[in-house]
Amino acid sequence: MGWAVLNQQKTCPLLEEKDKTNWVYFVHSYAAIPTDKTNLAATTNFGKNDVTAIVWKGRLGACQFHPEKSSKAGQSMLNRWVKWLEAGANPYK
Repeated sequence: MGWAVLNQQKTCPLLEEKDKTNWVYFVHSYAAIPTDKTNLAATTNFGKNDVTAIVWKGRLGACQFHPEKSSKAGQSMLNRWVKWLEAGANPYK
């Protein structure tokens, strides 16, 4: 539990290339391990290991951290996600 920096692995609607230091808030002490590593969008350091922080595939994304509790970085991510959906990625329109 606590704050950690995201290490971007690939582009996704939540992250921008210019965001080199995204401090986000983690509440859980576990992480998913995607079987397809190409779906890994961001990791974070936990001890000596990198753990999953964001997975993203097509229109499906998931965060291991809490963007709503992650101050300005989390607010920016949620705003980008909504704009991405409004731009046509929303399958429910």
